[in-house]
Amino acid sequence: MDQATSDWLLGEDRGWKPRWAKAYEIVSCAMRRKAKFRLQGSGLPSGAEDDVVQEAWIAVVAMDPQSIRNLEAVAVGITSKKAIDALRRAHAPTPEPAPSYEEEAYEQALWDAKVCKIVMEDLLYTELDERERRLFIAHVSKGVPCCRLNKQEGITAQRVGQIVAGATRKLNRALKRRLEEEEGEGES
Repeated sequence: MDQATSDWLLGEDRGWKPRWAKAYEIVSCAMRRKAKFRLQGSGLPSGAEDDVVQEAWIAVVAMDPQSIRNLEAVAVGITSKKAIDALRRAHAPTPEPAPSYEEEAYEQALWDAKVCKIVMEDLLYTELDERERRLFIAHVSKGVPCCRLNKQEGITAQRVGQIVAGATRKLNRALKRRLEEEEGEGES
């Protein structure tokens, strides 16, 4: 594009506003060629060249027309830079998303469940005898009904329920005692 055409498109012949529509028609082919050249073999989806050309044209239109000496050179240069930016964006590693509140709460709940399991296992072995522990684990943890456990133990289902309830009370008292002991140590 010669200087006279560039001046006319930018409205410098009589101080008019730039003729952006006509200017775009003339320089867009060169811009597309530059974008296609830069993005060739990049793996970007089809239509990426058009996006680059549109971004570049927006940048050209935002410039002060008085500062542009050769419209085609400026437009192609900006297109080249926008194409390189598109390549960088496409191949930049995506940052690891920050964990959401729900994920943090879930992780905390898992941790709390593990701690509770450890404390419960400790209480089961320190507070209950073998029979209480076996019936409690089978009924409460594994969900075996009392009517099936009574046949294995040779006692009534009612007695199995009483043993499990007694074991539950023992565990609750022991847990309460431990919590009170820890609170007492924390205050000292």
